[in-house]
Amino acid sequence: MYKQNCCNFTTSLIVSIIVGIGVSVVFSLGFLASIVTALWIAFGFSVLSVVALLVLAPLSSMNKSMALRKCLCYYGKPLVIGSIGTLIASLIALTLILSIASAVSIIVMFFVGTLFSLLLISIVQFILCIINYDCCEPCSHCC
Repeated sequence: MYKQNCCNFTTSLIVSIIVGIGVSVVFSLGFLASIVTALWIAFGFSVLSVVALLVLAPLSSMNKSMALRKCLCYYGKPLVIGSIGTLIASLIALTLILSIASAVSIIVMFFVGTLFSLLLISIVQFILCIINYDCCEPCSHCC
């Protein structure tokens, strides 16, 4: 069984913060020409993930396989934080007039980059958890 330990969330958060810093630096240097398109993509992806979580949560209790339930238990918190955080941060960024000279815009882009990368990392970890849970024997140490 693919188990999450406390290091998975911490590592995901550290990597996400580094990505957020990179996004805010690249934005402040003016290299992101189509940032509004990227914000709409992040917004749409976060809406889809919130809807998927709302569908998967009750489905996991009705599912006979324990993989979905266990993996939602392990990765539910980062998935919820990433999806709702990206939703809110991208909405704030879409309502602002984004300027590379504005400190508020740079800070908002940091939060969008951090939360969106946390969402993507958590989705990958969740999918890997489901795959590894179903493929591994309960007594083996492959996961």
